[in-house]
Amino acid sequence: MEKSSGGLNVYKAVNVNRIYYANYIDLPARTQISLPQSPCTMIYCDEGRVDYRSLSEVCRVEKGENAFVCQGGDRSISCGINSKALVVGFDGGDDLISTKIAVDSGIKAILSKLMAYSENVFGRSVYDIPSADEKMLPSAFSGSLQGVATCVEILFIESLKPAYKPFKANFENEYFTSQGRKVAEKIIAILNARKGEKITVDDIANELFFSPSYVKSVFFRYTGKTITEAKTEIRINSAKDMLSKGAKIADVAISLGYSSTSHFCSSFKKATGLTPTEFINSI
Repeated sequence: MEKSSGGLNVYKAVNVNRIYYANYIDLPARTQISLPQSPCTMIYCDEGRVDYRSLSEVCRVEKGENAFVCQGGDRSISCGINSKALVVGFDGGDDLISTKIAVDSGIKAILSKLMAYSENVFGRSVYDIPSADEKMLPSAFSGSLQGVATCVEILFIESLKPAYKPFKANFENEYFTSQGRKVAEKIIAILNARKGEKITVDDIANELFFSPSYVKSVFFRYTGKTITEAKTEIRINSAKDMLSKGAKIADVAISLGYSSTSHFCSSFKKATGLTPTEFINSI
């Protein structure tokens, strides 16, 4: 991977462009399977151990380890004992590095989500992984496929941090800068989509696979507002739109998730300087 300005050029590294396959597979003893072509491979060994082989590299992944191997060409995995592994083929940009880390509880939680998303998109394989030609996927991510890509990006970031410990501060800062605006936009989209729900920062962080502190910090950096302020603004603007179209005050309060009509009225006046009735009369 290219190093720049005492830090890392990480944008390419963490930007997953395409997922070719993502399968949780059972490998009976002395099994070997060929992997479909993809620029990069992620292997998480859930049980037993698996050996990854390419023309230029051999990598053993033990139980509880997660490995990223960024080698092209013909590749395969095999095992000498009954094993289970999650294998993901993806395109993640140029100049990636191979890395392997032990899985802690935080990474395990992301892997669990990745497995669920993978099964939704690709199904569950017993002995084989379908090639990309057998299961063509849209170039634009959506739904569970986007979940697969997001999980792979986060896992790759976590794998790179130990390998580049001296550059950790610059690494995180560059990732913050390159991806922050995209994260802020996703937060706004979530707030708009769920404006009638009691959604918390923890809910948003869980949906985006980031920590609550990162979500709050990046949102404020790119909007100048807290998430609570943005949520209130979105709800009040929606209330204005509904009231201007003739909706009843009580119905608006219920639709936007306020605990009561009085709570909605007080929140509306605090934000606009007018009660809902005064707002309607001013139209």
